[in-house]
Parts: sequence; C-alpha cells; structure tokens
Amino acid sequence: MTCVGACGQAEEACLIRKTSRGSCPKPGSSQRCWTCGPTTGSCHRLVTRAESAVRQSLRGRRVEDLPHVAAWRDAYRAFGAKPQRTRNSLEALMRRAESGLPRVNRLTDIYNALSVLHQVPIGGEDLSRYFGSPRLARATGDES
Repeated sequence: MTCVGACGQAEEACLIRKTSRGSCPKPGSSQRCWTCGPTTGSCHRLVTRAESAVRQSLRGRRVEDLPHVAAWRDAYRAFGAKPQRTRNSLEALMRRAESGLPRVNRLTDIYNALSVLHQVPIGGEDLSRYFGSPRLARATGDES
C-alpha cells in the first residue's frame, strides 16, 4: 500500500516506527502515526474495492448464506454463542458494506477492508480505552 501518513512517510515506515516505539506519538508532537487520520488515497481505494466485492458476492444471496460467513457462524455455535445475537466481525462488516463500510481511521479501515476481502474476522482494540494491561483469558460468561 502506498498511503502516506501525516508524518510524510509511507505506511510501512510509519507502522514500523509505531511498533518499535509501542504507541502513537503524544498529541501536540511534531511526529504523527499514519493510523491517526481519515482514509485517503490508496487506502480509500482499498475500502471501496472491499465494498464492491461484498456487493458482488451478495447478489441475490443473504450474508449468512455465504460459505465463509456460514462457517464462522458454525464455529460460533460450536463454542456456545448465538450467531444471530453475537455476530462475528466479518458478518457485521459484510452486512454494513452494502451501504458502505464504516470509516474510523486508516488502520481500522484497512483491517476492515482486508477482513471483507479475505472473508476472515479481523479486529483490533483501542488500547487507550483499556483499564489495566490487555490479557488473554478463558471467558467465564460473567464478562461485561
């Protein structure tokens, strides 16, 4: 991809710099992470291509009847989730894509587009909204 972030570098360079520092620059800093801004240029074209791919794959079909979506629904059922109540991110995005994928920021827009294009649920977290450190744990059902 060839999007250029506010820092003036190509995405790959900004992503490497962001990863090595561990976070986006602080507000007011002269440095900016390429993820902090609206989707423009080739990023926008990627999202538009993803939206078109969904429209094409949905011609005359329901989202839940698409093979990849059906497989993820089966996986959710296998661990006790109700796919009608708790949709995976792929299905939720594909349902939205007909009228347009949400635009959040460059990074989110890119992984949403890749999720739809490759038909795999992909997600990310906003670490600034975490309380404590992120952790991976087995769900007990009491989570909020």
